[in-house]
Amino acid sequence: MKCFMLLNSKKNLSFRNFVINSIEAALEKSGPRPRIICADSGAHLIFPELLADYLIGDFDSIEPEILAKLIKKGIDVIKHPREKDFTDFHLALDFALSLKPGPSEIIVFGGLSGRLDQTLANIYTSACFSAGHDVKISLHENKTSVYLLNAHFKKLELNEGIRPGDTVSLRPLFKEAVVRSVRGLKYRLAGEKLRAIETRGVSNEATSKKISVAISSGELIVVHLKGSGRRG
Repeated sequence: MKCFMLLNSKKNLSFRNFVINSIEAALEKSGPRPRIICADSGAHLIFPELLADYLIGDFDSIEPEILAKLIKKGIDVIKHPREKDFTDFHLALDFALSLKPGPSEIIVFGGLSGRLDQTLANIYTSACFSAGHDVKISLHENKTSVYLLNAHFKKLELNEGIRPGDTVSLRPLFKEAVVRSVRGLKYRLAGEKLRAIETRGVSNEATSKKISVAISSGELIVVHLKGSGRRG
């Protein structure tokens, strides 16, 4: 089962439209219906066009009138105290993994353009949940996408939304990661050991509308900056 998770995001109409269109397209496909989970003001990204299945958080950032409307419409609301040990996103991930059946993939919209400490927490929390719970997780906001490779998901293939010249950076999550193969990037790095203390994987460049990155060990973050490449 696929799960869409919506986090707080800076107001951007084109990104909001992209999120709504992406979820609507997934809902129209045959197979298990994707779940939609909003963490607090992540609900702003899709309401009123779409309704979440669940709303979770301390509700310190969602607009009160939107919260009231969602409660009135009867969606499941899980409220947490404002003073707590975990972020709303962490709690939303925990909740998603408690669902039966649990998600095989979580696509996160938002959470990459706010405070630096929260952005880092979102990426590292996602990476740890992915590696620890065997669930594929990616994060997307505006022109930035973050993909996570680990022992469960050793290969990434992108064939949509990428064009020659786009920036693609590879960063080991912890001490090091060994790259097994790279296709569609200017600097191949195949067989290379990328170390966290070095920056060799930063600012690679797409040479094709399709790219792939595979690792043999470690955990790797792949960052794609959309629209930074050549048109045509």
